[in-house]
Amino acid sequence: MDAVERAPVAQKRPPLLNRAMSRIIRSPVSGLVDRGVMLVTVYGRRSGTPYTLPVQYMKDGDVVWVLVGDSEQKTWWRNLRDEAPVEVVLRHRVRHGRGRAHTFDQHPETVEEGLHRYRERFRGMARALGIRAGDEQSFTRVAARVVVVRILLED
Repeated sequence: MDAVERAPVAQKRPPLLNRAMSRIIRSPVSGLVDRGVMLVTVYGRRSGTPYTLPVQYMKDGDVVWVLVGDSEQKTWWRNLRDEAPVEVVLRHRVRHGRGRAHTFDQHPETVEEGLHRYRERFRGMARALGIRAGDEQSFTRVAARVVVVRILLED
């Protein structure tokens, strides 16, 4: 069954901040936040349940990078362990693509590429994660503990 044919499924209400961000991103004032925050919808691997949440992103052409903060505490990205369809609301436009979550132990080059691109776009993020300028060991330590989602937009 593809995303269009799925029957609506009851799901937990997202936290208040996620609901508020979702409304802002879908509203006419989305320009206040949508240069760095988008909505992503992933579908449960077994249930097909849609999960929509706001995430910080970095776009490079048709590729969107998402660094999953506190990945051990979050489950949405686990639905993308294998490549799967996703939907994003990006700059007030619905886009479709294929997403995959990458961990350092399985895809070190992809995690490093995503982390480098993220670091270029969000300079303060590197310091917050513990990456020190010119210190490759600190970069590798961070890369080993993050999850990077790579989305290839199709439309």
